[in-house]
Amino acid sequence: MAAQQIMPCEHLFLQCPDAWRIWKRLGWDHVPYLESTNAIWHTPELQERHTDKSTSTVATAILWNIWKASNSLVFQRHHYSTTQVIRAVASSFGPFATETKTQ
Repeated sequence: MAAQQIMPCEHLFLQCPDAWRIWKRLGWDHVPYLESTNAIWHTPELQERHTDKSTSTVATAILWNIWKASNSLVFQRHHYSTTQVIRAVASSFGPFATETKTQ
């Protein structure tokens, strides 16, 4: 994540090269091209599955982990790789993923 004094949400979540790599590796290729972070909630993945809350939960987990990685860089000077952020997103669902597999 790019370390800056004040970073607009659009840069942090959409335009930052690290965020681009995260969204693209997760298969949400169009997200970095959105005009605002608010537009994420109007993407085809979320609109087509409006009854499926899991997709919006995944989007929230992605945003949360990008935020945490950025804070880690700014406050602790620790850079998380794209792979580490994606693993953090996946681990956000640890208990739920296990429960789904056993049922």
